[in-house]
Amino acid sequence: MVDSSLVVRSVFHPLLCQCQSVAAGAGVMDTILAIAMAVIAVANIGLTFFIFKQGRKDTSDGVRKQRKFELIQTLILNNRLHLLYDFYDAISAECIKLQESTDQKTKMMVNEANKGLLKKFRQDFIMPFKVVDRDLFCGLKETADELVDSITEAIFDEGINLKHEPKFNEMISEPLALNRNAMLNKLCEMASLED
Repeated sequence: MVDSSLVVRSVFHPLLCQCQSVAAGAGVMDTILAIAMAVIAVANIGLTFFIFKQGRKDTSDGVRKQRKFELIQTLILNNRLHLLYDFYDAISAECIKLQESTDQKTKMMVNEANKGLLKKFRQDFIMPFKVVDRDLFCGLKETADELVDSITEAIFDEGINLKHEPKFNEMISEPLALNRNAMLNKLCEMASLED
C-alpha cells in the first residue's frame, strides 16, 4: 500500500514550494508598499505645511494692509480729508485772479500765495502720512509739488495768455483737476487690499 502522506506530499510539494516563494515575494512587496506609504505620508506632511504657511502669509499680509489702512483712515483721513479739497479750491481761487490781470505784480502775488498754500497743505495734510506710509507720503508730496510747479511755469511763461479762457483752462484748470484726481487715486490705491 502506498503511504497516503507520501502521495499528499508529492502532489502538494511543488505547490507548497510555489506558495513559499510567493510568500517570500509578498515580504518584498510588503516592504515596497511600506516604503511607498512612508514616502506618500512625508510628501503629504510637507505639502500640508507648505499650504499652511502660504495661507498664513497671505492672511497676515492682508491683515497688515487692512491695519495700515485703518490707521491712516483713523489718524489722517477722517479728520483731514477736507484739507485736500480746501487746498485745490484755494489754488483755483488764487489762479482765477490771473484771468483778470496778468501783470507782473499779480503773477508774483498768485505764485507766492500758491507756494504758501502748498507749504500749509504739506504740513497739515501730507506730513502725517510720513509716519504711517513713507511711499505714500513721497507720492502725495510729489503730486502736490508737480501741480504748483506746473502752475508756476504757466504763470511766468510769456507766450501764454492766461486771460484767454481756453488757454487758462488748458494750462491751469485741467491740470488742477487731473492733479486732484491723481492725489485721490494715490489714496485709493493705498486703500486697495488686492496686492
